[in-house]
Amino acid sequence: MAYLFLSFVDHLDRTTNIKNEFYNLSLNEQFKLLQKRIPLDRQTSSFQSFIEACFPTGMTKKYYISCPNFLREKEQRESGAPSYLRNVVVRPELTLSMRRYLPDNQNIILVGDIYESNKAKVLQIKGIQFIDASMSSPNDMIVNAEACSSFAKSQSMSRMGQMVTFSVWTIDRVDMGNTLFTPNFVYELIQSCYTVKNPSEIRRTFEEWNQYINFRKYYLDEQSKRNFLLDSAEYIEAYAVNRKDYRKNSSVYDDYILDGIQDFTKGEMVVLSSKIEDAEPFPLVRLNIDRNKKSFYEARVNKRGRMVNEEERKIRSLASDNVFITAKDPEGNSEYRDRNGNLQRIQFSELLNAGYALGDRFRIVSFDIQPEKHLEQLEYKYESDIDRSYKAIDAKYEKVIIDELSKAIAAYQKEVDDEVKKQLLERKKQLEDSLNDDVINNTDSSVLSKLTKLKAEIKIKLTKETKKAKDEEEKAYKERLNSLIEDAYSEIDVKALYIERNIKMLADYETSLMSAAKRQVTQYEAKKNTELRNKYKDDIRTEKISIKEQLDTQLKADKEKVIEEETIIRFSLYFRLGDANNVINDKQIKAIKACKYIVYDNRAEKAKISRQETALNNFYSGFVKNPYLSTYLFNPESLSSVQAEYSDWTWYLESLNEKQKEAVRKAVSSNGIFLLQGPPGTGKTQVIAETVAQMVKKGKKVLISSETHKAIDNVFERLPKIAEIVPIRLIPSNNNKKNDNEYDPKFLVDNFYGNISTNMKKAVDRYRNFRRNKEEFSETYDKLKLLKSKIEKSQKVLDDANKEITGLELKAKELNSQISTLSDSRDDIRIELDVLRRTKRHIENDNLRPDEDVSTQLIIRLRDDLASLFDKNTFVDIDLGLLVKNINQIKMDEVERELAVVNPESNKTILEVKRREIKSKMDACKDEYDDVIPEKQDEYDALRKELISIKKQIDATTDSAPTDLKLGTIFSYAYLVANVDSIKRTIELLKEHIMKRKVQYIEEVNGSLNTVETKFNNVEDKIAVLKKKIKGINDSIIEIQERDDVQDIQENKGKLETEINKFFKDFEIAEPYKDIDEALTIIKRRWDELENDFVRKEQENKEKIPMYEKISNYLSMEDVIEADRKEYTKDLFDNANVFGITCTSNDRFSGRNVDALSEYNIDDIDIKSVGIDVVIIDEVSKSSFIDLLIPILYGKTVILVGDHRQLPPMYEFSKLRDDDFEGLDENIINKDINKKFTALYEECFFKTLFERIPESYKTMLVQQYRCHEHIMNVFNHFYQGELKLGFAGQNNTKKHNVKLISNGRSIIEPDKHIYFVDCKKNETHEQDSTSMYNTGEAKVVAELIRKLNDYFKRNPDREKLSIGVICTYGDQARRIKEILKSEKVKTDAFKTDVEKMIVSTVDDFQGDERDIIILSTVRNPENPAKSNPGFILAYQRINVALSRARRMLVMVGNRRYLESKGVIDLPDVNGRGNDRRNFRVYEEILYTIEQYGKVIDDIDVLEDKEARING
Repeated sequence: MAYLFLSFVDHLDRTTNIKNEFYNLSLNEQFKLLQKRIPLDRQTSSFQSFIEACFPTGMTKKYYISCPNFLREKEQRESGAPSYLRNVVVRPELTLSMRRYLPDNQNIILVGDIYESNKAKVLQIKGIQFIDASMSSPNDMIVNAEACSSFAKSQSMSRMGQMVTFSVWTIDRVDMGNTLFTPNFVYELIQSCYTVKNPSEIRRTFEEWNQYINFRKYYLDEQSKRNFLLDSAEYIEAYAVNRKDYRKNSSVYDDYILDGIQDFTKGEMVVLSSKIEDAEPFPLVRLNIDRNKKSFYEARVNKRGRMVNEEERKIRSLASDNVFITAKDPEGNSEYRDRNGNLQRIQFSELLNAGYALGDRFRIVSFDIQPEKHLEQLEYKYESDIDRSYKAIDAKYEKVIIDELSKAIAAYQKEVDDEVKKQLLERKKQLEDSLNDDVINNTDSSVLSKLTKLKAEIKIKLTKETKKAKDEEEKAYKERLNSLIEDAYSEIDVKALYIERNIKMLADYETSLMSAAKRQVTQYEAKKNTELRNKYKDDIRTEKISIKEQLDTQLKADKEKVIEEETIIRFSLYFRLGDANNVINDKQIKAIKACKYIVYDNRAEKAKISRQETALNNFYSGFVKNPYLSTYLFNPESLSSVQAEYSDWTWYLESLNEKQKEAVRKAVSSNGIFLLQGPPGTGKTQVIAETVAQMVKKGKKVLISSETHKAIDNVFERLPKIAEIVPIRLIPSNNNKKNDNEYDPKFLVDNFYGNISTNMKKAVDRYRNFRRNKEEFSETYDKLKLLKSKIEKSQKVLDDANKEITGLELKAKELNSQISTLSDSRDDIRIELDVLRRTKRHIENDNLRPDEDVSTQLIIRLRDDLASLFDKNTFVDIDLGLLVKNINQIKMDEVERELAVVNPESNKTILEVKRREIKSKMDACKDEYDDVIPEKQDEYDALRKELISIKKQIDATTDSAPTDLKLGTIFSYAYLVANVDSIKRTIELLKEHIMKRKVQYIEEVNGSLNTVETKFNNVEDKIAVLKKKIKGINDSIIEIQERDDVQDIQENKGKLETEINKFFKDFEIAEPYKDIDEALTIIKRRWDELENDFVRKEQENKEKIPMYEKISNYLSMEDVIEADRKEYTKDLFDNANVFGITCTSNDRFSGRNVDALSEYNIDDIDIKSVGIDVVIIDEVSKSSFIDLLIPILYGKTVILVGDHRQLPPMYEFSKLRDDDFEGLDENIINKDINKKFTALYEECFFKTLFERIPESYKTMLVQQYRCHEHIMNVFNHFYQGELKLGFAGQNNTKKHNVKLISNGRSIIEPDKHIYFVDCKKNETHEQDSTSMYNTGEAKVVAELIRKLNDYFKRNPDREKLSIGVICTYGDQARRIKEILKSEKVKTDAFKTDVEKMIVSTVDDFQGDERDIIILSTVRNPENPAKSNPGFILAYQRINVALSRARRMLVMVGNRRYLESKGVIDLPDVNGRGNDRRNFRVYEEILYTIEQYGKVIDDIDVLEDKEARING
């Protein structure tokens, strides 16, 4: 008999250093953890004695050996060293003797590595753990062997005198050669011992996910290289006003728009540079990236018909990711050196420390910045050149004018001088000729004046000189004197006087003439000057215009050149602050200003990828806690049926219904795996909480995990508040969620004491009021019975009404069945119609591809018909449809122009013909994959050389030969060149023949279309008739329901249901009930229990009250709790049995990242080593296999909880476009590979597993407690109608009691809970966003919120309701928020204390709910025929959106678009093959809303002004 050699010695007290090893504690440490699970009376004294009890030495026993390691490779640490086969599991057959040492229903497994050396072949044990006794694999190797163990080593002296270390075995002098682990055994183990039937499936899965991981690492590396040098970074103290206020005072605000950029006026929040009026602070960080515009535009390429610059796309792409800015160069060197003193590449932490983490991107704007300084210099030079040129022209013509003027004046002066001389001579002669007469006449006044003066002077003189003689008489004297005077007068020379006069007159005349001549010359000069200047004025002007034009042209050219070459295109990236509260300090502002780079922040993504890779490798290499995990996940069909335990259960949550209890029983009894399918509102969290309590009760440790913190929080909040449960939520201290963590390790004592204290206080209250409670119980119970009696007396009326209604409902059901049959027929006809319409469009658009969605036979016939028109040697070798399209698109004037430039005699043309012939021959040497056929390689090489020679000749020739002709896409080049003269006529004939055939086939399709459309309309008419009948039936049912006698009974019944519901709450009865009768039965049973032995119980209660009060008060004292935190936190931590972490969380926690661990001296936590038995993962449908694998590996039993009808995993790179792959290694990622990754990542692993696993391992919950029945009816379409209300009276508790009137019409009514608002406005999207928004729908949503809020304000006595808005696109959510803020829509009347109003996407709402939900579907493109419906066909997303409401659901969308495009294939919810093909989901939803609710138009909601805007 071979020995099963088990060596414990190497790991007995030594931990492993293998990073991913699950068993990294020493065996003794592992055993201490196991001892805590073993009842005291079964514990052994030592690890060795425990192993001896389970693996007895010297006794042949059956053992099960498995190998979860799919690598199947032996490892060697170094050449020549022993080899290892890692992760082999040994499980002994569970015997009665073993049960004395083990916990109930548990077995033991050993995990180790087969160690092979020349001397020994043993299993080196590294792990020991309990496993459910029922766990096994049908593929285990079963061996019978004797165990031989080693727990110690010894030393002895060898013959060579050296100390030798050897293992001490439990069998003395055992033959080590007689080992079970022979090479043949190990070979068989490697070859055939798998935990699954088909290991290739796991290998394929591993390879697919490994390829994905490699891509993510590669892509992250590429993405991490993304950074841009910033030209500036600065903090901006901006402000904002809402659009409504802006419109009122736009003239004021426009002067203060931030940076003068009009883009900031386009959003609902208008951003300003200063605080104007009521503007609110809106701080931003602005990053500027400048690029030379010319270089930028030259780098653009055509992408899908648009000129795109790759750098701009990268800037916009980077700005939409997580980014930070830094002052250090991301591609530079670190300031630290390695051990050798060499500079290292800069570390990521250095970049972060030297920078600032930004918040969300707010806006990107781009604008041109012209080189103003250089342009100003050009303007100055231009002005100088103009001034200089004008002065030169003026100077040139001034000289010409002066010269001509001088000559003209000289000539004129001479003429004037001669005239003056002539006139002087004539005057002189005239005076001389009249002298004698003048003397004789002596009439000249001037001469006479002089004579008078002379005579006076003579008279005076003679009078003085002539003296009177003494005796001379006076008279004589006078006579003598007069005689003397007369004589003197006679001697005067009158002629001389006239000569003197003439001389003076001649001089005066000369002066006069000279003066006149001077004036005449001056006038002439002025006139001549003006004349000359007028003469040259046009010449001067012409020359100045000419030189100005030259300089203007030069200036324009210079400016254009400078603008072209030096203009900067600036990208301004505006971000919100990194702090969510918009807080920033001076140090951070200074740091921002110093930043020079914007860098991609890869930290979170890098950590996530690392965890995914580790989990994948661990699973594949067998580093798992449950060796049979792969069986459950990949071979579930092989699992044997499990019988759930149906013994008496103590339920911690008494409100569980039978289906929930069934789920808990199955989960607790499961053989390693259990799946819970929980539709919305069916109480998945309740099941999880109860399951956790039951598992803890069995002494197991549970890990609760999910993709989101919220899902984990929900479970922790619902956990039964019992002392046995010690829960811990592990969240790093730097996580924002940390502040809300009530289950942080530091609260262990608080929670433990709180649970005990709360339960005791409740007990005290119950005991103290025991008698009063009994009396109130009795009194209320009597009222309920009285009300029930009143209903029973009128029951016949209600029964008759119900009978009548049931009969009508049966008729309606039959009619609905007929409608369903007709709808299926209509869908088939619609498909036929679509095929014919697409076929017609194919023909019209010359698309001759026989695609799946067209009439293939007809298209093939048309192809064959048209193919006869084309000769292979005449036309280019392309797809026939493309050839026909080229012929139809070319215009005859284009044909003429192209033929005019074709020169058959041109040398270049001849060479081009040869080149194309050679290229065609080369193509013939290749296969369909464009690879050269091996046997044609020589021919291909020769042709290639010839082609290169021809190409050189073409390049050398100077002839012109057009090569980009449209005719070249129709005719072979050789034929085109040889038949230039006949080409035009050939084209004309081809166009005629093609059109003739197209018309013929279109007429054929039209005929078929008419026939099928008639069939379709007939079916539509029949459906309409049936729907009209159903409406009549519904009206009859409503008429019956609204009868006074029926309503009275219904009101009493509703009142009873409400009172029963209140009774259960008041008296803390959690037991579920289906109807009134069952509820009253439960109440009676409780009464009987209360009544029975009341006196004794009352006395016992009185005795317990003082003790319970004392304990609860003591445990509530803060000083006690504070002291005990320090004393007992570590002890409680060591006994924690419920842990909570997210799926992708780190598995190691220490005092560095969880403050409480260092505060209370708690050792580091490794989730792999705390002994997790059960892993429960909630919301698994949202997680991919790779993300689920991370927590799955931590435990031995896996419970997956989710709803595969809700959100599936979302692959973030599914929308990558063709140009996104440019520059990437196509061997790692390309479009086709990415499609595979999308399918891989978005496969709902939970759905696949749920469909494959046996019934005993799964349960689907069907009783929903969340919402009103009408709302349930809407999303019940996704669950094949299997959902039903959770309890009697649920509809009464889910009433909204709202009545809204708008525009004269009742739009919300108290008895209707589902609505559809038909909106007409089209969708749109931002330039750099793939998301969409619909302003019309956004305004409707905002107005609904306004009206509902006003309603609750006007009716303060009504119960406040919570509200949420769900959008199918993120941009729509942002748009609605902007409108709510800009229009100052208040929400203060809603219930927001616990459930705040949320406006967000579907993804953010999974796991959440509100009383009122408004769903905006967004989609309504301008051209519906060419649109991709996108999210509206993702039934999981729509289901989530529709199932979040409790009391009122309002869908907002475009009915026509949704009904026409909303066709899906809906798989069977249980995977039983009852799939619904071509399910017109929105037609069904709208029909349900019409049946139970109301359909209204957008104009019914909006005010008149808005209604006009909307259509």
